[in-house]
Amino acid sequence: MRIKRIALPITCILLLSSMIAGPVQASNLKEQLENYQSQHSEIQEDIQEQKEEISKATAQAISLEKSIQVLNEKIKDIQENLEQEEAQLEILHDKQEQLELERENHIKALAGYLKNQYINGTPGYLDYIFGASSFRDFITRFEEVKYILNTYNGIYEELNTLNEELETQKQEIIKQKQIIASSLEAEQENQRVLEQALSKQNEVLSQLTKEEKELYKKSQKVESEIERIKELIAHQEMEARLAAQNPISNTGGANSITAPVVVEGGAKVVLDYAATLLGVPYLWGGTTPKGFDCSGFTQYVFRNAGITLPRVSQDQYNQGIAVEKSDLKAGDLVFFTTYGPGATHVGIYVGNNIMIHSSSGGVRYENMENSYFKPRYLGARRIIAE
Repeated sequence: MRIKRIALPITCILLLSSMIAGPVQASNLKEQLENYQSQHSEIQEDIQEQKEEISKATAQAISLEKSIQVLNEKIKDIQENLEQEEAQLEILHDKQEQLELERENHIKALAGYLKNQYINGTPGYLDYIFGASSFRDFITRFEEVKYILNTYNGIYEELNTLNEELETQKQEIIKQKQIIASSLEAEQENQRVLEQALSKQNEVLSQLTKEEKELYKKSQKVESEIERIKELIAHQEMEARLAAQNPISNTGGANSITAPVVVEGGAKVVLDYAATLLGVPYLWGGTTPKGFDCSGFTQYVFRNAGITLPRVSQDQYNQGIAVEKSDLKAGDLVFFTTYGPGATHVGIYVGNNIMIHSSSGGVRYENMENSYFKPRYLGARRIIAE
């Protein structure tokens, strides 16, 4: 397919250059039509292949976008889990601080009690126990001291146990947090890879779309040339039939040529020189006495009179001033709509409804009121100043 895309524009350029840069014989129109039709078929095949490639690239891009969307949701869930673990870790941290505070308070309370005992001269635990007045009093004092010590020891051990449990939970959460963080990192890397792939795929899709547009432009250009050549062929065939049906004569009537009128001034210069070119063959794209097309003929004749006209009839139609058909004078340009819209044919008005022009029969006089040109008359422009 790449070979076609390179070869086709070159073919188009060669054919277009042959049509624009130099005249093309009318007999070659059908051959050119076949060439353009062949090119058009190849371009349509390229367009179809391009559509298939675009369809595949689009499907791949959509698949990547869906994968990224799923991955984004997964990353979002992992981040939420990580946030929950961090919140739980913060709660455990607060509990640990609270336990440490309680343990410190109990230690301070016990230390304060012992300090007060010492400052106030209060006997120690043993003195207190053995200072009993009786055995019953001894047992009572022993149980009191035992209770105090057991209470403090129990509280301390309970706090230590709780702290160990909290520390174990904390380590589990930290471990789980690390696992989640690793999973998050891996998924984010997957996300980066997918986004890079999607970016490249979008670049491919953009390039394919650009190439498709170029192919459509080429197709439209070739289609335009095909239609133009078809219209030229139809125009030439119609003119040939008309020439066979209405041979030029001097016998009068709508399809005949009367004697030339007498003209003077600039119009005389134009028409006298135009008459010297009678019989020059028609040549599509022709601009010299080797062969003329319609606008090439008028441009050449007026140039001889020192007047510059544009190359094609559509542009010549915008020159000078508009003239009503009833006010036509010798030397005016007369325009017709023949094979396409607008001013597609031009001749030079001679007088008595006669023009001189270059058509399929070559440079000749033609009655503008014949069955072909009368219904196709478009307008006239006066180029020669009075």
